[in-house]
Amino acid sequence: MSIEAAAAPVVKKIFTPALAAEIPAAIDEAARTARSGEPGPVLVLIDDRKLDELITAPIALAPAENDPPQEAIEKLRE
Repeated sequence: MSIEAAAAPVVKKIFTPALAAEIPAAIDEAARTARSGEPGPVLVLIDDRKLDELITAPIALAPAENDPPQEAIEKLRE
């Protein structure tokens, strides 16, 4: 029996990112899904080779809500 088949009856949704670059978005969507409506478990299946790629690849992160404005950061760098 596969992990997906075993987990399907007890999770709201299963996320399987196809590319390493999709892992952050999959985790973000999984967290939103877990908290939406009736809160419940989700499963994010990440192939270990994709995880290795993610660790070695640079990723552009979106700013958090309470991050300082980019202009303020640039002024500090000057």
